[in-house]
Amino acid sequence: MLSIKESDFDTMNANYNSHSKYAANISLFSEGKQEFTADCAVSVFGATSRAYAKKSYQIKFSAAYGPSKLRYKVFDDLDIDEFDSLVLRSGSQDNDGPLMRDEFVSGVSMSTGLIDDILIQAYRPVNLYINDRYWGIYYIREHIDEDMVASHYGCEPEEVTIIKQMSEIKCGRDYKEWLDLWKFISSNKLKDADAYGYVKSVADLQSVADYYIIQLWCGNVDMDNVYVCKAGDGKWFYILYDLDLTLYREAAGTTQKQLGTFNTGFYTFNALINRLLDNDEFREMFCRRMADIVTTVYSDENVLSYANRLAGLIYHGMAYNCERWQSVEDPSKDIKYRSYNSWKRSVEALRKQITGRGKLIAEDFIKEKNISSELVEKYFSDLK
Repeated sequence: MLSIKESDFDTMNANYNSHSKYAANISLFSEGKQEFTADCAVSVFGATSRAYAKKSYQIKFSAAYGPSKLRYKVFDDLDIDEFDSLVLRSGSQDNDGPLMRDEFVSGVSMSTGLIDDILIQAYRPVNLYINDRYWGIYYIREHIDEDMVASHYGCEPEEVTIIKQMSEIKCGRDYKEWLDLWKFISSNKLKDADAYGYVKSVADLQSVADYYIIQLWCGNVDMDNVYVCKAGDGKWFYILYDLDLTLYREAAGTTQKQLGTFNTGFYTFNALINRLLDNDEFREMFCRRMADIVTTVYSDENVLSYANRLAGLIYHGMAYNCERWQSVEDPSKDIKYRSYNSWKRSVEALRKQITGRGKLIAEDFIKEKNISSELVEKYFSDLK
């Protein structure tokens, strides 16, 4: 439950492109019991979704408004019980879909433990009330910042560097190392052992491989929201983020759409993976990881089980969410809020999209990147 002065709430929503913070109170109830309550600051959160009627909000805990941190274990599967900031995520573009794509892709990707070199935001679905009015299904999410990364990696926030879209410095002091790397790969191919060794010494190459295997599998339409991060003295790794516009595309042609060509237009963000795939050592590692991941993490059994469990968590509340929003014409004109029956059809469409997808994505990658018969036989024989 979010409580805020009504005039502040109206002003905040009307000026949705502003990052102004407003005094509020947030409380969490579970099975009729209050789990926590805390004074906080609230602001509108997101990018294009700021213009939506159903907005996302960032909750900031600060001594200027109340406690400096929320001390509560918000997420059952996350061994962290202190938070500087949280996000109340509305579902963004996926209000036009099953309202679970982002949480599904990130959650299922980490569900087996095989992928452990990428950071994701934990999630918890809730029914949100604002000033005692029902506001719909939202997801409590971790907020990506230096405090979040530090809590996961056991370092100080000052030791965290985060870069967005490969060149926008969000925080930290080690940004020059990444910017030098990016400059290096723009003018150096990585077939040379010394050049590859330099990149390998700076970046966690398994994180790079796993990140792009995820992006290929989900067919992310909105790939320019890229976060790379360094914690302490470690290597650069990826943070998985913004997966609402996923699992739309058919598998065929996905590799070309996702990876494109080196350093042109939108695909500038993929310059590193394009360079790395020219290196025989990385190419083999990528094939090995893809084969392992699509046959375990993205096996039909695992993805369908995870999708069914997540849909089950929001199934009851979706009837009320749809009743709240289905008659609202969004001012952005970008999305159409679904009816309950339409939502159930979108979940079934998601199930169909993910069934057999791992094998098809691997086949598309093999064809598009001209993977040798030797590597196909060595790593992908189980897909035949």
